[in-house]
Amino acid sequence: MKKYLKLLICIFSLLMACILGGCGSKNEDTVSKGVETVIDTMLTCPNNELCPSISVIGMGTEEYYKENQDDIVLVEDILPNWEEKVGNYFAKDKLEAFLNNAPGLTYLLEAQKENIQIKVIRKQLIEKTETTETVKVTAQKDGKEFEVSYDFAFDPDGLITKVAEK
Repeated sequence: MKKYLKLLICIFSLLMACILGGCGSKNEDTVSKGVETVIDTMLTCPNNELCPSISVIGMGTEEYYKENQDDIVLVEDILPNWEEKVGNYFAKDKLEAFLNNAPGLTYLLEAQKENIQIKVIRKQLIEKTETTETVKVTAQKDGKEFEVSYDFAFDPDGLITKVAEK
């Protein structure tokens, strides 16, 4: 009888520890720190330290580049600033791809071109797995709210490999 009572107490204690401690589960219901930092960085605008010159967009001629070389800021020039802000969250060589081919500069360029303010209001986790995270962002653009969702993909080390706007 004592063995049965000890076993019952042990099982009950373990059950309570799991209930109160959450069974040691990861915090699966919140946006990860890296994703949150990347979203805040790309949607807090304007930010000239993180944005290439818009004068380069659409010009595309070598002559224009030579004439305005001192005023033009290219992605290569702002890459160190991005690396300082969010580089630790990206897999090797993926930050530059994010800036060249993904939504990294979309809102920064828009804010610079239109001379408007953009800021994040809230972030809501939609779905999270070991290799992906989908986040819905509510932001404010020139005083008006809008929503945008992003899919983040991660490598086995938890570093960002891809960001796509949904």
